[in-house]
Amino acid sequence: MHYARSKPTLRDGNKPKPTEKEMVPVKFGKRTIGILGGMGPEATAAFYMRIVRIFQNDFRARYDKDYPPMLIFSAPIPDVVEMVEDETQTLTCLADAARTLESGGADFIAIPCNTVHAFLDEIRSAVKIPVLSMIESAVDRISAKQNPVGLLATRTTIRMRVYDEEFRKKRIGLVIPTESEQVILTGVIMDLLAHSNQSTVATRLKGLVGNLKMRGAQAVVLGCTELPLVAEPDLGIEIIDPTEALARRCVTLTRASMRRSNS
Repeated sequence: MHYARSKPTLRDGNKPKPTEKEMVPVKFGKRTIGILGGMGPEATAAFYMRIVRIFQNDFRARYDKDYPPMLIFSAPIPDVVEMVEDETQTLTCLADAARTLESGGADFIAIPCNTVHAFLDEIRSAVKIPVLSMIESAVDRISAKQNPVGLLATRTTIRMRVYDEEFRKKRIGLVIPTESEQVILTGVIMDLLAHSNQSTVATRLKGLVGNLKMRGAQAVVLGCTELPLVAEPDLGIEIIDPTEALARRCVTLTRASMRRSNS
């Protein structure tokens, strides 16, 4: 059953938007990455560091000039882990944050939070610059042999079917947690957000991954940006990390303009 919700209008969504290929770097000779974060704050910091590490490890970045310009806006939205606490306030906060990044000079926006991608269309309608999809970036990394795929995510992400459309496009089956497993998973996420009970979160997460594997999952999507913070390197199954996928998409886009500016 689909989770019904209204869609408050944020701004006229009929204006033309540039595609990723049409974006033109306007400063520093590089495209500026706008990060709409704060969901949660630690995951946002980790996302920023993912981009930094990719430049260091893959492109031997050493000097400050080797990195792209980035803007971060940490949006204090209402709770969306178990349910959308206040949809209108959430949408307004996200739209305002996106506009702030746009006015600050971002050439495109990345949102390192799976759950709020339920509102991706509304966020996109609030700005003229492209807003990347973390969900598309993650699902693009799933191979045909990895079917079905398990999904560990917030209750809201599951209820609002944030991943369902992209999975259908690739004809990938979905294995989701049982109700009792979702309760455990919510506890893990909330503990990570509060930085509490850290000694057990990795063990609880590993158990949940194992349960999905036993039910036939060939890979597991860590569909909440808090989860990769504590995931062990080897969980006995292929792990799809949307945070990594989105970070690499950002790097690809900004490096395309960096190469042009250096040519």
